[in-house]
Amino acid sequence: MLRLLMGLGLLACGSSPPAAPTNGHTTTSELAALERPDSGSRGARPVVRSGELVMGLDATRTLIARRMAVPDHADPPFRATVALWESGPVAHRLPWHYDDVFIAHAALLPGGGLAVIDAPGRLVLLDSPQSAPRIVAEGANGPIGVSPDGERITFVYGDMPDFELVEVTRAGGPPRAVTTALAPVWCGAPGRANGSAVFASGSGGEAGAWISSPGESPWRVAGVPFPSGLSAPHAVALGDRDVYVYETEVGIAVLDVRGSLVHSTQSGRAPFLHGDGTLEYLTSAGWQSIVLSARAVTP
Repeated sequence: MLRLLMGLGLLACGSSPPAAPTNGHTTTSELAALERPDSGSRGARPVVRSGELVMGLDATRTLIARRMAVPDHADPPFRATVALWESGPVAHRLPWHYDDVFIAHAALLPGGGLAVIDAPGRLVLLDSPQSAPRIVAEGANGPIGVSPDGERITFVYGDMPDFELVEVTRAGGPPRAVTTALAPVWCGAPGRANGSAVFASGSGGEAGAWISSPGESPWRVAGVPFPSGLSAPHAVALGDRDVYVYETEVGIAVLDVRGSLVHSTQSGRAPFLHGDGTLEYLTSAGWQSIVLSARAVTP
């Protein structure tokens, strides 16, 4: 049985997904993952306390949300106050335009900017934490996906359950449909290549991970965990491969753009993959990191 939890963009299903993909786009891959203690070279992440959730992170910044109680049938059903932190010898809180303001979702943009979906459902961009906000879209639902260059931003649009993934540019302009006839869609993000994206869909009554690539119709990736959670996936280059990193129902998944499962965990949340292959994520014991390196293997 599927149940769509709108506030988190989370769709739950009754069984754990298999560990390896099986669709026709898949190539077999293997992972070398070495545990590495936190060297502190990037600085400390803030402590995430009871009742708090990580809404987004990048190499040095962390967005921590404290979920607020809302009435039944509230729109949006998820609201939070969000604090922006910067890593250092000791993580410190940064002032920003939406400090302690009721919002629905937020995401970090490259170059120090932020994207926010406010309580009325407006997608607002800030070029810096304290800059004047720019409204670029309305009727937006989170989470917010951001391309690696920060120029393309995705969100879910429509009325439940007819949600589809749409994209706007950082410069503004009308939204462009990323998906059509795949509702309900949730938890999507643009890839490195223009026209690429990863997202979750319940099309056909079965939850799954989907990928779109330039010049191709989106396809469902069978047998891999699908995106869920408060933060959208993010795309990054891992060696000579482009991959998507995202939170699943139970842990973390790293999926390449052809549908090959590079790595998955059975615990952890709020992942971020650095350009050097270091994967940071949050566990019940605090922030952890491993080093990933992937290479294609002949099936």
